[in-house]
Amino acid sequence: MRVSDLEAPQELVDAWKRDLTDLTAVQTAAAEAGILTGRRNMLVVAPTSSGKTLIGEMAAAQIAMTGQRHVFVSVPMKSLAEEHYFRLRERYGDLMNVVISTGDKLEHDEDIRHGYFDLAVLTYEKLAALIVQVPGLLTRCGCVVIDEGQMIADKQRGTDLEVLVTEILLAPSKPRLIVLSASLDELNRLDKWLNAQVVMNSERPVPLNQAVCSAQSGIALVLKANGERVQAEMAEPCADTEMLAVRLALKHAEAGRQVVVFRTAVSKTRSMAHMLAGQRTARGVRVSLNELLLALEDADVVKELADLFASGVAFHNADLSADERRGADSRFDDYARHGCEYACGRGYRCGCGATGSGSGWQLETGANCGRGVSQLRRPRRAAESSDRRPRDSACSRRFAPSSTIPALPAGSCRTHREPDSEGAVTRSCVPAACGPGCKK
Repeated sequence: MRVSDLEAPQELVDAWKRDLTDLTAVQTAAAEAGILTGRRNMLVVAPTSSGKTLIGEMAAAQIAMTGQRHVFVSVPMKSLAEEHYFRLRERYGDLMNVVISTGDKLEHDEDIRHGYFDLAVLTYEKLAALIVQVPGLLTRCGCVVIDEGQMIADKQRGTDLEVLVTEILLAPSKPRLIVLSASLDELNRLDKWLNAQVVMNSERPVPLNQAVCSAQSGIALVLKANGERVQAEMAEPCADTEMLAVRLALKHAEAGRQVVVFRTAVSKTRSMAHMLAGQRTARGVRVSLNELLLALEDADVVKELADLFASGVAFHNADLSADERRGADSRFDDYARHGCEYACGRGYRCGCGATGSGSGWQLETGANCGRGVSQLRRPRRAAESSDRRPRDSACSRRFAPSSTIPALPAGSCRTHREPDSEGAVTRSCVPAACGPGCKK
C-alpha cells in the first residue's frame, strides 16, 4: 500500500509522504484493519524496525487533527520521549500543538493540565502521575498510544505500566488505546485484557543476522536471518572484548556501513569513542556541524565533539543535555530516512551509545557491536524553555473542558489555526468560543 492511498486529511498525507512512499507489511495490515478509520483498541506486534512507531504516530495525528480531542503518546524513557517529540513537532508543528512532559522537561506541564495542547509525548510514569493529579485529564482524550508495550513484562517497570493501562481502560471517557509491542513469544491473552484487535506480523524489513564472536580466536557463531547457523572469521584475535568491538566497528565502517557500539557503563563510552576516532582519518567538520558546535556553551565539549565529528565518530547517552542530544540526533536525519531510527549525527560511520539511554539504534545496513558510550553534561538553566509558546497567544491550542480545569475566558480560541505563509487557514474557529486573541 502507498502512503497516498491512506484515508486521512491531505495535510497529514503530505506530511507522511515527505519521508516515505510505500508502507511496510505491518503498516499495511494496520491500515487495512482500520488504524485510521476505526475506533477499537489495537495491539500491534511486530519486530524491531518494522515500522510500528509510525502506525501509532499516524493514528495519533489523525485523531488529534480531526477528532477535536487530545492525544497522548507514552514511551518508557526520557530520551525516547525527546526523540519522538522533536520528530513529531517537526512533522506536524504547522498542523497541531505538540508538547512534551518528562522528569526533566517540565515546561509544558501546565499546558497539559489545562488542556492547551493537541498531542503530548510523555514517559509512562509522567502520564500516570498527571492522570492522578488531574482527574479530568482523560475526559477529552481521544487516544493513548503506548510504545514499547512489551515493557509490561519487565520485572522493574512492568507493574507501573500495567497500572497505567488499567487506568486508561477504566476511564469513563473510554479513549482509544493503541499498544505497540516488539515480537512476543505468545500473547497470553494480552489482547483480551486490552479488548483490542490484534495486528501481528513477523516480517522484518531489514534482515537480522546475529553473531557471537570470541575475542581469543576471532571466530564467530553466526545465526543468519533465514535460520542457518555457520561459523565465520570476523576479526583478528584480540586480548579482550573491548578491542574486539573496536576492530569490528572499524571493519564495518570501512565497508561503508553505519555502526553502533553499546556499552553497559556510561563511564566507558568516552574512551571507546576516542579509541575509534584515533584509528580513523580526520576529514574535517562540515559547515552545518560547525554551526551546531558553536551553539554549545562548554568550550571543552565543543573541542571534544569537533575532534570526534571530524573522524566520523559520535556518541549519545542520557547524560547529554537536551540540546546536545537534539543536535546530535538532527545530524543523523538523512540516515534515519534510510533505516537508522536513532543515531548521533548525519554521515557518522561509528557511534557509541549507552544501554538504556535511548530507543535502540536500528540500522538498515550496519552493525551493532559490544556495549556502551560517553559522558557529557552541561548545566541547565531554569530559563531554558525556548519552544514554549506564550499563554496569551495560544490561538492554536485546544481547550479540554473538565470539572477540574478552569473554563477559557470568553472569546478564547479553541481550534483556530493562524494562516500559513500562503494564507491558507488549516482550521476553522468555533464561533461560540472565538473572541479576544483570535485573528480569524
